[in-house]
Amino acid sequence: MIVLIAVNVAAVTLETVPSIWRRYQTLFYWFDLISVLIFTVEYLLRVWASAESDSAVGKSHWKRRLRYMCSPLAVIDLLAILPFYIGMFAAVDLRGLRIFRLLRMLKLFRYSPALASLSRVLYMERRALVAAFIIMVGLLFFSATLAYLIERTAQPQAFGSIPAALWWALSTLTTVGYGDVVPVTAGGKLLGGVVMVLGFAFYAVPIGIIASGFSDEVHRREFVVPLKVVDSFPIFQQLSTEVASELASRLRTLNVAPGTVITHKMDMHNGLYCILSGEISAFFNHRAVRSLTAIISANTAL
Repeated sequence: MIVLIAVNVAAVTLETVPSIWRRYQTLFYWFDLISVLIFTVEYLLRVWASAESDSAVGKSHWKRRLRYMCSPLAVIDLLAILPFYIGMFAAVDLRGLRIFRLLRMLKLFRYSPALASLSRVLYMERRALVAAFIIMVGLLFFSATLAYLIERTAQPQAFGSIPAALWWALSTLTTVGYGDVVPVTAGGKLLGGVVMVLGFAFYAVPIGIIASGFSDEVHRREFVVPLKVVDSFPIFQQLSTEVASELASRLRTLNVAPGTVITHKMDMHNGLYCILSGEISAFFNHRAVRSLTAIISANTAL
């Protein structure tokens, strides 16, 4: 699925080249058709299988399916195939719909643990990011206001109002500096230099917050969690220090969404799973049997 998504993104990109589109138009059409069929079958199977989820106890199968269809990942799956069917039944610009096929790239969130970690970092650091955003917006309007007061007489077209000066303030604070709007007075040039320095200081804050949070997330998953497993679980407490350290270096963390199948009945000797939080269910004859043990072996018949 990851390869198919990547090839779809490449196809959408190449379709915008007129010479390539004219030469391989039929090939692009059939590839898109096959891709949509695969994505559609995947979406329908996921919706149908979501009724087996044990995360919505007491609800009917159709209510569980409806709940899954409203989840973010299910909405992304639907948006990945929707432009194709809209183009079949509605008279719209097909070129615009081809661009919307890039939404299929969002399906990578399902298959990429790194992207899932990034989303958790953004959620955990949301308060710091909002505070940084407020500071950035305030600095943007403050710079635009000063530029308006200093440059409005010399350049009434570019700095005749605060909204007009916002473009210069944004391009300067982000150190892009398009050059289409520049101050000409001495005071305006001095202000421009100060704004550039402030841009380096403040507009890099969100990047630092995200990078620090991502580093902490990786460190916590790959170091803290394995050590916690070795120290907390009785099965590991009788091991020597050398063996425990070697075991901790081989452990890997795994965060799964509710309803995810971790292992199957025929998966023999593929690992040992230590449940740190949450709960698991073993399915026997299509019925859920709740497990109260903290450790299960992957070669157990589930």
